[in-house]
Amino acid sequence: MFAAYNLEKKYPMKKMRLLLICASILTVTGSFFSCENEKDASLYLRADSLNQVAYKVRYKDLKASCKAAHEAYRFSLNNSSLRAEALNNIGFCAFIHMDFETAEKFFQQVYETTTNELLLRIKEKYKKMSKGQRRLADYVCNDYDKAVFLTAAKLGEIVGVSESTVVRFATQLGYKGYPGFQKALEELVRNKLNSIQRMEVTYGRISQSEILETVLQSDIDKIKMTLADIDHKAFDLAIDTLLNARRVYVIGIRSCAPLASFLGFYLNLVCDNVSVVDVNSSSEIFEQLIRINEHDVIIGISFPRYSMRTLKALEFASNRKATVITLTDSVHSPMTLYSSCNLIARSDMASIVDSLVAPLSVINALIVAICNEKAEGSCFDVRDVGENLG
Repeated sequence: MFAAYNLEKKYPMKKMRLLLICASILTVTGSFFSCENEKDASLYLRADSLNQVAYKVRYKDLKASCKAAHEAYRFSLNNSSLRAEALNNIGFCAFIHMDFETAEKFFQQVYETTTNELLLRIKEKYKKMSKGQRRLADYVCNDYDKAVFLTAAKLGEIVGVSESTVVRFATQLGYKGYPGFQKALEELVRNKLNSIQRMEVTYGRISQSEILETVLQSDIDKIKMTLADIDHKAFDLAIDTLLNARRVYVIGIRSCAPLASFLGFYLNLVCDNVSVVDVNSSSEIFEQLIRINEHDVIIGISFPRYSMRTLKALEFASNRKATVITLTDSVHSPMTLYSSCNLIARSDMASIVDSLVAPLSVINALIVAICNEKAEGSCFDVRDVGENLG
């Protein structure tokens, strides 16, 4: 009674009612968000569990695997990782059913889900953004091919917000300031546009007389970026793995086929256990890999747009316990799903042809390193390679 009396004396009756109403609202709201969070967590666990089931039974019960994968996709909500895993399992089911067109569609969705991270972040945070930030989000989503060239100040000017709002927008999305946001935007543009569009975006403002210098400078920049970012431990591991392998398989499809042939040709000059996989058809690929096992190594070379056949060959090899090495453009590449050693080389796909200068330089480095190791460990003479070429 005394506590109630003091409380009533301190706060008039109207204020007391208001306080009680506010307290009730907060309690109900807290319970609501708690339930929502619990619901989201439950759906996450459900999707994760179904994805695991789909993967584990894919070779035992394909029908059950397909059903679990579709259910996992339904429960994956806005979680890009779970959704990508579900799509990969669905794509595998289509592949086994020999529906290669549908399978490729699903694997392309996996690629888009894992690479269009910027758009996913915007979608997840859009409801909590201010009006100015929403205008920025709308502009970036609709005109990313223009936004990629803009400074923070210029982007703010076009949208009608301050430069500081643009920087806060980038930070709220989880990037380290505007430079981090712009890097993600460049990745988005590179993955979203087709070859002709990418060429227009990159070279559309360049005169014919400047094309040679611009393209060559772009290739130089890609090599410099590859040198700065490449994992030297992964490179050394790749060399040791190749030298100790019973047999080495090399696979590359479409524009990556010449890279695979180049690597296979020179490795065959210094080793006698190298096979370049013939990629004329999917069935022939698996026939050539039928004896691959834990003593063997497969090198998969693939860049956007990634090859589904290369990905499935790597999965096949991985399931047979072979060591998988990839040469690709990003740690987010689907090619890294089955590999234990990733060699990352920057590729500039912003032209009508694929610029694979940096990957070729990494291949050159691999060949030279293996030649050196062979020369130091045996009576092998590097000059013999030159004689064989002659």
